[in-house]
Amino acid sequence: MKLSKHTKTWIGTVSLLVLAACNTTVSSEAEDASAKSDMIAEMSAAERITYSVEKARSTQGDGDPAIWRLADEDTTIYVFGTVHVLPDGIDWRTEKFDAAFGAADTLVLETDATSPESQKMMQQLVATYGTLGEGQTLSSLFSEEDLATVTQATGSVGLPFAALQQFKPWFVGLQMQVMQLMQSGYNIEAGVEKILTGDAAKAGMKMAYLETPEQQMQFLSGGSVEEQAENLVFAAEIIDMSQDTVDTLVAEWADGDVAGLGAIMGDPTVFGSEDVYNTLLVKRNQNWVPQIVSMLDQPGTKFVAVGAGHLAGPDSVINMLEAEGHKVDIYQ
Repeated sequence: MKLSKHTKTWIGTVSLLVLAACNTTVSSEAEDASAKSDMIAEMSAAERITYSVEKARSTQGDGDPAIWRLADEDTTIYVFGTVHVLPDGIDWRTEKFDAAFGAADTLVLETDATSPESQKMMQQLVATYGTLGEGQTLSSLFSEEDLATVTQATGSVGLPFAALQQFKPWFVGLQMQVMQLMQSGYNIEAGVEKILTGDAAKAGMKMAYLETPEQQMQFLSGGSVEEQAENLVFAAEIIDMSQDTVDTLVAEWADGDVAGLGAIMGDPTVFGSEDVYNTLLVKRNQNWVPQIVSMLDQPGTKFVAVGAGHLAGPDSVINMLEAEGHKVDIYQ
């Protein structure tokens, strides 16, 4: 909570009374904030996630997915938050979106995930970063209790655990999340990047990327196998909550509720740990910001489309750009 501090100099007894009243208010608010922080700190991970989701639902956006704009004399950059996998039938395009996208000469995405070359590379990268060493099995990484938890969770989304033995926990967790979304009516073909890539090709736009497929794979596969196993157990334990969390994120995105998105994506608990939050969100945002800034040296109009979670919360790309002194306006 940010407290607004307005200071005036008064002379006489009235000034002392006013300052005393102000100090009492600030102290009270600070005590409330401290008590709230203590309450959150004592919550379990599941309770923290529930709290973040409810906090997100308590805020409201302008009704359309947010778009930001930064510019100089000869360059305009639009920054749009995406959702990689969506249910069919969500109408997220607007006249302002089409105007911005139509004016762009370059579409900038997180990485190339659709070209035949990248698809072939992904298979090789999964073999390199997603499979266990010889003699290791997924089952061997868990206690008997945790193994039962993970086996139940993967089975519930249609992934037979016996078929996953060669894969590292991070990759199993990713597949588990994807399968859960598919079962709930989400569709990769309806994902924003998939649609924009097709539209950009039709329009003859240039393509640019903030990460290589291997760089993205390295971020996703970070941490030791033991740490990955702990995160997979956590994901399995909260699998019944995951769909509700994703549904809320999509609703907040579609409503343009950046504060709501930030309430969820700014909580490291949602990522499983502070380390995972820093790796998957903060470090990547830090890597992207100088690349976006450098686009201002190239005349024209660029349309940057990255996961909406990277554009909300205290460690967002938008906050980092503004912290560097760049003026970033809300376009939509």
